[in-house]
Amino acid sequence: MRFARMALAAALAMATMTAGMSTAGGSPLKFDQASYQPGDVAHAVAAVSYSHNTELGRPDEGPYFVYLAPLSAVEPGPPGVPWPYLPPDAVRVGDVTFRAGPVQEPGTNHLSGPDHVVTEFTVPDLSPGAYAAVVCDDPCRSSIGDVVHGRISVAATAGRSSEMATRPTTIKPVVLLSHESAATSGSRGRAAATAAALGVVLVAGTVAARRRRRTFEE
Repeated sequence: MRFARMALAAALAMATMTAGMSTAGGSPLKFDQASYQPGDVAHAVAAVSYSHNTELGRPDEGPYFVYLAPLSAVEPGPPGVPWPYLPPDAVRVGDVTFRAGPVQEPGTNHLSGPDHVVTEFTVPDLSPGAYAAVVCDDPCRSSIGDVVHGRISVAATAGRSSEMATRPTTIKPVVLLSHESAATSGSRGRAAATAAALGVVLVAGTVAARRRRRTFEE
């Protein structure tokens, strides 16, 4: 009896969780990477369904695009604003293409459908942080089917993360090493000593010549 009550409670909890997920609804864009740098090419897919709800955007009502906006501005979004919400500073980065048939989404080993959308775009030069990839038409009124935004992270580039790489290099004056100074001083000293020795020899020679001359005259 106790086991039956525990099983019933678990079933109710699972049903409540499933209902909550269904209420939240939506098929998010799923990217081939969690993080990108500006200049990288991002690829994403999402299963899409639209025939079960006439209020959802249909493929023939496009075109649809993908926009990047700060995640904090999209989740949870302003109260009372209908979905999908597109912040004013969102950046349009690419097109969304509808394809019939299911797709294997990144990180899964099964097909999702009944149809799917794909997008590919070059990540623009954005500040590092978390971003929402919002799918919407232009002007933004609806997404395609039940596709909701995905999440990506934009990382700092090497140049942006290291300011030292952009700082000018300071050229220091060449300082003569101590042993080089000593060698130079030694060379100068030896030259001076040599010159002095030559001078002594010349003086001595002059004196000897004068003495020989005086002896000869006498």
